[in-house]
Amino acid sequence: MLAVGRVGSAIPQRDPIRALAIASDSGDPSLLTPSGDADSELICTFAQRVDDLDPDVIVGYDTSRSGWPYLVRRAQINNLTLTVGRDRSEPHVGVFGHISIAGRANLDLADLVSETPDIKVRDLKNLATHFGVPTADGLVTRDEWETHNQWSDSSQRSKLLEETQMAAMVSLDLGREAIDYPIELSAITGLPLGQVTAAPTGLRADSYLLRVAHQVGELIPGKSDLPFLTYRGALVQLPKPGVHENVAVLDFASMYPTLMINYNLSPDTLVTPDEDSSTDSVFVIPEVGRRFRKRPEGFYKVALESLIEERARTKRELTSPGHKVSHRLLREREKAVKLITNACYGYAGWTGGRWYVREVAESAAALGRLLITETIRKASALGLDVIYSDTDSIFVSNVRRKVEELTGFVNKVSGLEIRLQREYVRLLFTEAMKRYAGLRVDGTLDTVGLEAIRGDWSEVARAVQENVLRAVLEDGSIKLAIDSVRDTVRRLRKGEVPLRSCIVRKTLTRPIERYRVRTPHVEAAKRLIAEGWRVSIGDKVGYVIVKGKGPLFQRARPYHEVRPEELDLEYCVESQIKPAALRILEACGVKEQQLGI
Repeated sequence: MLAVGRVGSAIPQRDPIRALAIASDSGDPSLLTPSGDADSELICTFAQRVDDLDPDVIVGYDTSRSGWPYLVRRAQINNLTLTVGRDRSEPHVGVFGHISIAGRANLDLADLVSETPDIKVRDLKNLATHFGVPTADGLVTRDEWETHNQWSDSSQRSKLLEETQMAAMVSLDLGREAIDYPIELSAITGLPLGQVTAAPTGLRADSYLLRVAHQVGELIPGKSDLPFLTYRGALVQLPKPGVHENVAVLDFASMYPTLMINYNLSPDTLVTPDEDSSTDSVFVIPEVGRRFRKRPEGFYKVALESLIEERARTKRELTSPGHKVSHRLLREREKAVKLITNACYGYAGWTGGRWYVREVAESAAALGRLLITETIRKASALGLDVIYSDTDSIFVSNVRRKVEELTGFVNKVSGLEIRLQREYVRLLFTEAMKRYAGLRVDGTLDTVGLEAIRGDWSEVARAVQENVLRAVLEDGSIKLAIDSVRDTVRRLRKGEVPLRSCIVRKTLTRPIERYRVRTPHVEAAKRLIAEGWRVSIGDKVGYVIVKGKGPLFQRARPYHEVRPEELDLEYCVESQIKPAALRILEACGVKEQQLGI
């Protein structure tokens, strides 16, 4: 859908719909455009087209937050009813904030972005590219002000209309590629397809457990607001900063859920301190001293065993040459089962859960710490260098014979499966947890927690960090890394780096009036609002810092207001390029002075 504001952001009370594209399995995409500024006929035509096509599933990108609400409001302003439901009803807001359409599954593809953390910039093009949709290459990502300017130029309007039609086609292609995962998630949890991707993880687990409770005749407790009581979490061994050669990553498969099964951890098996029980009838959890009955099987055990058995069955089908289900469907089923399995462990410690009992989560965490501690001790005894450990995985020097001996020992002693998950030719750790980058044996580059994968750093900062990482990890050359930083700074100061590459984008996490500290992105947002743009929670505000004196927030401007010669290049060097580069180089022993910039 295309709507263009006369001044600032498009708002339904004032700005009509300029174009609406429909793509379906029945033929080529169609583009609906109004006659002049009146969009009532367009809205009626769209509703009739939906009725004629009678789809079971409707997909779109960011439709719950912007598309459908805009369309519904425009219909109301035109004294129309947007009858797109099978019962001739309008779309309405559902329990998870999604848009629900009676008789049809309405799937907002934007909800899938949170399921794919590899995506750096969250938009339709990047999501479609992640899923390998070839038509995504033709998409153009624009900010609202760019759309406004292009629509104002009559010679450029046709491009916007073409892009609107292309976005509909990409959304349809993406829906075909991505829909298997929400279908499988819906089948496991019992949540409707139109709700399951919008539902929080805890409520997905809650819905699954409700289904299990009904199947086994478990009494379902009511919800209650309980205070959160802290307990010690997973064991994390801080990384050894620097570059490490030939590293193996070992992961436990479903560690916490399996521990909960093995020790029958469940609210209904917990033995309270004032209860008597024989030592051979209970599991006593080391460190915390909690007791759980060995018999009968607890509710959590029943629920988790069902998930783990389903995942094992799916894996067998994946490797079976005679299976009848497509590999893609099986992979998505396994992904969905894994997500709910791990969510059930987190659910045990969630005060909003029906079956929340702190002692269960506390005991699972204690067992996990003990298992990881014993694994680290055995690895060290074998002469393996333990570089990092986090929750259910350890990073060790990759000596194949010793790694195999370690996995064999742990699997035998613990009864859990630990396996070689990844191998790195070179791996770089900074001083912080969950921040590292590694070159895999197949040549791909993994980055976790670094600026190179975060959307709130400028393009030039991300590019600098990625170039430094590649020089260090692929070429093993600190000199090449430093030279690449110096070259970027030289080109920036000569005006060879476009202004767009210096834009910083940060998300508004609360209403503007609730920010007490004056930060650059908030001040830039205030300027946008003053110009008539609609800015709300969840929006990313793109800004740059201009030359001048005073604190940064006073020099922050929405980037479309700024000419290249006004840009404070040294801010970009000192606050973007240098920190991004030094995050990597300092871990390699390079000091700031050695950059010479």
